[in-house]
Amino acid sequence: MLNYKTIYLRGLLFVAGLATYGAAQAADNSQFWQKSPSVLYFGEKIPVQDENNFRRRLKLIADSGVNAVVAGGGVGDAAARDFFDDFASDPSLKRFKVIYRLNQALSDYHAKKCQGQSTDCAAPPWLFELVQFLSRQDRVVGYYVFDEPATYHAERGGRIAPDFQLKVYKVIRQADPDRVSRPVINTNHAYQRGQDENVVLRHLSPSFQDMVFLQRYSTDVQKFKKDNELWRKSKVLSSVPHVPIYPVFVKNKNHCSAVRDTLFFSKSRTWNLASFADSYRSSMIDYPDFKRVGVGFYSFRSKEGYSWWKHLDASACDDFAYAVAKFMDDSQQKR
Repeated sequence: MLNYKTIYLRGLLFVAGLATYGAAQAADNSQFWQKSPSVLYFGEKIPVQDENNFRRRLKLIADSGVNAVVAGGGVGDAAARDFFDDFASDPSLKRFKVIYRLNQALSDYHAKKCQGQSTDCAAPPWLFELVQFLSRQDRVVGYYVFDEPATYHAERGGRIAPDFQLKVYKVIRQADPDRVSRPVINTNHAYQRGQDENVVLRHLSPSFQDMVFLQRYSTDVQKFKKDNELWRKSKVLSSVPHVPIYPVFVKNKNHCSAVRDTLFFSKSRTWNLASFADSYRSSMIDYPDFKRVGVGFYSFRSKEGYSWWKHLDASACDDFAYAVAKFMDDSQQKR
């Protein structure tokens, strides 16, 4: 087994006192988003068990051209510094840029401090200095701030208040004005079956982010078109670019052998990301004002053989890692 330090790719971030660490000036990553970036939305950590296979799959994904991961550090200034030191020295991770995860920390803060406050809840006091620190790290190419803030999630007490979303955005842009090098990014759904669209639209605004991770986890073109109609009403996707995100996971499966019997394996016996991309493209024909930037892949962190983990993904099954590599290779050949 390899003897590298565990690198956490998911964690709560309550960080202060970081302004003096790192380079003296904010890093210039303005070219990153101009070159068709590819993002792996990636959770949890490099596992101790099955580490060699995990690293092998991650190398395959990096070799295919995926060049950034959504990742985050720990709690406190030392943990944040350690995150970047460890990331840069880890042979599997140092090839990637980082879109820094703030979403869990911000959602937790909102749930604890802001419930019932529609306009009076300030952004977290630790946010400004944390972003100043992050802006000085050459590896950071964005801030991932909220996961589906316009969607009602009972476990976090509902939706993220629009005023809080705006305050968070303003603090980040005050601490780091370079939205080209490091955009503020949300993942969101617009169309939500059975929900009042006027309520949803109040939680969507071009003022809340510089970029959207647009989840496309099915091949339902009609559903995507309904989603696009609400995005058009919100004026978000006509104002900021989006990255289509395709799934490299499957729910409620415990063994990779069982994955091949799922819907997208049943005919070809391989996970076919092209079917998701084709459906996305078909849904976008009537929306030429929606600007796409690159591509992304969503990967839950889980592992084969553990029955209490309900998802399998690119870190657990070769099938998904090969699917990403094939998709990237096919995309390069089409250019």
